[in-house]
Parts: sequence; structure tokens; C-alpha cells
Amino acid sequence: MLLDTTKIVRMTSDSIAIRHLMWLGRGDNTLLLYTKRDYTTKRVGMLFDNPTFQTINEGFGFADYLLGGYFTPLESQIRYMATGIKERLEGRMPRQQVTECAKQYVLNWHVLQKYGIPLESIPVEYTVMYIPFSERYRYPILIGSILGAVFVLTVIVLLSFSLLRERRRKREALRNLLYEHETLCLAIEGNSTYAWRLEGDSVSCDSQFCELIHHRPGRLLLDEITPYIHPDDLPAFRKNIAARHERTHHKGQYRCNFTGEFQWWEFSYNTIHTPGHAPIIAGLLQNIQELKDHEQELIESRELAEQAELKQSFLNNMSHEIRTPLNAIVGFSDMLANEPEFSNEERQEFVDIINTNTKLLLKLVGDVLELSRIESGNLSFTFQRESVCRLLDDVYQTHSLLIRPPLQFLKDFPPEDVQVNVDPMRLTQVLTNFLNNANKFTKGGSIRLGYCCPSGMSEVHLYVEDTGIGIPHSEQKMIFERFYKRSEFSQGVGLGLSICVLIVEKMGGRIELQSEEGRGSRFTVVLPCIE
Repeated sequence: MLLDTTKIVRMTSDSIAIRHLMWLGRGDNTLLLYTKRDYTTKRVGMLFDNPTFQTINEGFGFADYLLGGYFTPLESQIRYMATGIKERLEGRMPRQQVTECAKQYVLNWHVLQKYGIPLESIPVEYTVMYIPFSERYRYPILIGSILGAVFVLTVIVLLSFSLLRERRRKREALRNLLYEHETLCLAIEGNSTYAWRLEGDSVSCDSQFCELIHHRPGRLLLDEITPYIHPDDLPAFRKNIAARHERTHHKGQYRCNFTGEFQWWEFSYNTIHTPGHAPIIAGLLQNIQELKDHEQELIESRELAEQAELKQSFLNNMSHEIRTPLNAIVGFSDMLANEPEFSNEERQEFVDIINTNTKLLLKLVGDVLELSRIESGNLSFTFQRESVCRLLDDVYQTHSLLIRPPLQFLKDFPPEDVQVNVDPMRLTQVLTNFLNNANKFTKGGSIRLGYCCPSGMSEVHLYVEDTGIGIPHSEQKMIFERFYKRSEFSQGVGLGLSICVLIVEKMGGRIELQSEEGRGSRFTVVLPCIE
């Protein structure tokens, strides 16, 4: 049987022998309870091997290794004090002036760790204070650390993968760049193509181009390039150089004397804009003379083909136009020779038809010969100073007998006369053609011959105006083409107006047409006046 041997020794005086206190403090089951804290009791506590307890809050939490006790901690006192201060600041008075703070069982975590006392053995009514943050939230910190490590590891893996992918992309881009560089070098080599770069007013060219123009390697000023440009192309070159910053792409073709003779070269460039730097213009200079030669050969081949086609069309039209009057001449001649029973009136009618077609055939041959002579330059023109009023009056007098009623033949001559340098016979031929056409296609109304000077005395307009059937707008350009006739049954072969155009152009003028279908037409010869 164990006997209760608990002894309580109360120190009420400072006269206790130190040897006795040391004897009391060395026991394994001897404990010290503070009821007050002063210099003496603080030193006495150092003589005890076991933790010390207290019933006061003084010194709790300091490095005195006080395990704990039953009292109101300073933290709780501060909360009570803060609550009272809040009530007074809000204008409320506490129910009692003196508030007794509740006591509680309190232990110091650091002292528990010193003496190896596990937290599991502490009763639930005790409050363990001063537990470090890392100890209090050990598991959340551990889980957070693990998650953070996983996140950092994931970021490192992703960054490593991105870095590897970027390196792979850079290697691929570098390989493509090297391939394009080699391809460009192969394309430029031996192809009269040179790279250049324009910065400010100077041009950087590759060494091959500098060797071509016998210039030292390096930069060339724009003023050093302009002497190589053909004088006719120099204005366009300077205009494009002045507008180089207004467009990002451009191609210009100029004749340049880089090789001792003028050849066609093409300047092509792109403008490169980089933030914080002035624009850089980089491009290529390529000799395109061979391309121009091929282009000229194609143009000449096309013109030859067009001429061959025109000749074939001309021959086809001529064959048709000649065959028509010949068939009429041969047919009616056979009828007159082989059919004697025709009456005299019928025979005379056949003879008139033969004569008409003979005249038509002769006119066709004459028009073709005249057209050929004009185009070949063998038709001679006799230019002389001529009065427009006198020339038109002669034409009017001649045709006043040919244009019969119900048509009215009018003239419109202003009082002032003008002089022109023309071939009178050829100009009369043109006006006669206009009047004959007007007479042919005008059934009623009038035909007017006149002239005017709408733009002062620099030009004179000689016109033939009628109130005939007019010309549709879609046909107004076609009527000047060869063998064009509005009706296949009308007389003529369709060469008159095309001959008129050639004649007027030889005299330095032009032909204008104003017409409205159903209301008539106006053919005008515009000629320069002379003083």
C-alpha cells in the first residue's frame, strides 16, 4: 500500500537556508508553485529540477521556463481591456466598473518541449500557448509545400518543354533561312540580279554590282546613280524615289547604262519598318533586257498576225464585193446574148443594170487602189493655202444640182473667212463622200454644209449635217472600218469613210461624228488654221 507522502512547504520568509532549498528542489516529485514574483522567488525557481507552476501571470511566456498554471494570461487581460475601451469609445458604460477576468489553465509549449511532455497527455481543459506557426499548421504547410513543389516542378517542366520547342523552332527557322539564302544566291548568281539597300540618301550594293559599274565597294549616293539613268526615264525615277516612304512595295523599270549601253533594268523593293529605327528599303536590281526583247518579239509577232488577219479579211471582203457586180454583169450579159425574144425595154433595163454594176466595180477597184497608195505613202498630196469659204462654196455649187427636192440643201458660212493648208482636191473628195452618204440616207428634211471656229482661230470645223436616219451609238466607231456597211443591200463597198480618215490624217486633222438614231448625223472635219 502506498501512502500519501505529499508535503506542502510554504516559504513565508527569505531566511530559509539555501542548503535546505536545494535539498527540497532536487526531488523528482518536488514542484514549485509561484504565488508571487520577485527577485527572491525568481532565483529560487532555478534550484528546482521539475517545471514550476504559478497562479499569477507575471513572467509567463518569458525565458523563465514556467510551465504554466491557473491564472488569467496577459492576452486575455488585453482582450478584456480592449472590450472596455471600445464600449467607452462608443459612449456606453460597462455594467460594472471592475470586471473580474476569468482564469484558465494555461501551459507554455516551449517548456513542454523542454521537458519532453507530449501534447496528447495534456487534459482537454488546458490551453497550450505559444505554439509556433509551423507547428500549429504543420499538415497544411506540408500539403501546401508539396503542392507548391509540384506546381514549381510542373512550371519548370513546361518552361523546359517550351524552351526546347523554341530552340527547335529557331533551328528550323535558321535552317530555312540558310536554305533561302543559298537559293537566293543561286538565283542571283549569273542572272544579272543584284541586292541593294537604301538608307537615307545612300545605297548599299553587293560587291558584284560595284564591280559591274567599276565603283569601289561600299555605299553609293543617289546622285552617283542618276547619271546611269536614261534622260527620258530620269523624271519617273526621281518621282518614285521621292515617294519611296509612302508605299511599302514598288517595281519600276528604267533604261540604265550600267554595262556600256542602255538596257532595261527593274528596281523592286520593300520598305521594312522597325520600332525605334528609321525605315529601311531593301530590294533587287535585275536586268530585264532579254525579257523586253521577248516582249517586243511577241508584239511584232502579234502585229504580223493581225496584219495577216486583216489581209485575209480584206481579200475575203474584196472577193465578195467584186463577185457581186461581176455576177450581175455576167448574168445579164448572158441573158442578152442567149435570149433574143426580150423586148427593147427589157434589153435597155438589162443594159442599165450592167452599166451600173460596171461603174460599181470600177469604183471598188479605184477605192482599193487609192487606199493602197495612201497606206504605202505613194499617194501624192499637193498642199496649198486655201480659203475655207471659197472651197466650201465650190462644193456647194457642185452638189446643189445633185441634191434634189424634197431635200433642202443649205449652207451655213459665217462672215469671217479662215485659211488652211490642205490639198483642195483631197478635201473636196472627203466632203463629197459625206454629202453623198447624207443624200443616200436622208429621205426628207435638209442637208447642211458649213464651217465654224468654236475654239477661236486655232481650228476650223467643216461639217456636213443631215436629218436622215442617224447612226446608233454602238455603230458610230464601226462605220469608219473598212468594208463596213449598215445594210448589205445598199450601194458601195464600205471603203469611203476609211479612205476619208486616212486623207484627213495626212492633212494633220481629224474626223468627228455626232449622231442620234432617227434624227440625223453630223460629220465634221477638224483642221488647223493658218494665219
